[in-house]
Amino acid sequence: MKQYDLTTPGGRLKYIITRLNFSQSDFATSVGLTKFDISKFINGKRQLNRETLYLIKLKYPAINIEYIADGVGGSGIEQEVKVKKEEMYINKIAKLEAENKKLKDEITFLRSLNLADNFAFCPK
Repeated sequence: MKQYDLTTPGGRLKYIITRLNFSQSDFATSVGLTKFDISKFINGKRQLNRETLYLIKLKYPAINIEYIADGVGGSGIEQEVKVKKEEMYINKIAKLEAENKKLKDEITFLRSLNLADNFAFCPK
């Protein structure tokens, strides 16, 4: 298991990003920052400010920003991971349903061509 320096805001932020299964770049984009901003926060070259913490909270409401900033309380990451997985599954279902509809429409069209009489292998 990976070790994180949970004694610093940057270490806690890195832990959160990793648990969300994001790259620093993807996480940065999701909260409206650059990967360079996130890298500087993680490496302690820039302090996390209220604005940045607010952007994180807006995108990931279950994340405890007090945990990131000061190490107070739980991270809230388990709930956020659950929400992210649910969103991923919902999006996957919607995509599969759209593909399913497209295939059904294609089958209907092909059946309308009445080609089954010419090909013994075509089920009616």
